[in-house]
Amino acid sequence: MVDEDELARLRRRVAELEQQVEVLSTNARRFASLLASDGCSVMVMNVPETHPVAVSVGWEKQWRVPGASIVASDYRMLADAQLEAKGVLPAVERACAGQWVVQPPMSYDPQQTEHVRTGQAVKWFVQFLCPVRDASGAVVELVLLEHDVSDLHEIAVRNEALLREQRQLEASLRERNQELEERFAFIEAQQQAISALSVPVIQVWDGILVLPLVGMVDDARAERILSGLLSAITDSGAQQVIIDITGVPTLDAAAANALIRAVAAARLVGAQCTLSGVSSRIAQTILTLDVELGALETSGTLKAALERALRRKNGAAAAPARPVRSGRP
Repeated sequence: MVDEDELARLRRRVAELEQQVEVLSTNARRFASLLASDGCSVMVMNVPETHPVAVSVGWEKQWRVPGASIVASDYRMLADAQLEAKGVLPAVERACAGQWVVQPPMSYDPQQTEHVRTGQAVKWFVQFLCPVRDASGAVVELVLLEHDVSDLHEIAVRNEALLREQRQLEASLRERNQELEERFAFIEAQQQAISALSVPVIQVWDGILVLPLVGMVDDARAERILSGLLSAITDSGAQQVIIDITGVPTLDAAAANALIRAVAAARLVGAQCTLSGVSSRIAQTILTLDVELGALETSGTLKAALERALRRKNGAAAAPARPVRSGRP
């Protein structure tokens, strides 16, 4: 007759075993589902040989090799020359010792390995090596999970190519911008030089300035003439200024008025101004334009204007000094 306590203990043990069986059955179903899926590549290898004992439908699909073929072969992962060349085997050895291992993306060429040599092209994938232990805790198998990232790698390669092109384009643009900046600086320097040459105020004698103009006189140049002339008069303290327009082919109303303003401005700062080189054509043009000449002094040639200025200067120097009045009547 069975003791009631022993019967109860056996019932508890049976319940525990049934629970363990259920857990194992659940895990087995999950793993079987993983092996049956064509969306994930799974290979189970024994340890320490690292020989395949089972592969998933996904592995067959990925490498286009029948599972029975690779299981029946003498393939050993630790003997894979291609993986050895890529430095992968130390990671496999760590997995065999019980360490979970995640391999970074790498390429694999089936044509270089006899057991998976098919029409499949080079693939890029990541690997997860999961050690499987027995009841004693010893590692007896490795589960190799692979995920095909060939499309992602191709995108990454294209993206890197685009980044390289972008960097090259940016460098080219920087170089081009530098060239343009240097060219603009050169053009600006030229414009400044031309601007300075367009208003060539020359001191020909103490107190006498000559401004020879050549070419057309537009509004912008007229402003430079006025500004440059006033600065030269102020800096030199000149009493006489000759504006020579022998090299000016024609004058319009704006240019003629600009010259009259320059003469008036010279007077305001204490200099007597003479307009020389006035041809008959320009004289007629000035009259036709009805420009207010006021007390403008003119001369047909620069030589005549200079002679007049020198006589005026010498006459002023020779004039006797006036006696200073004492202030008494």
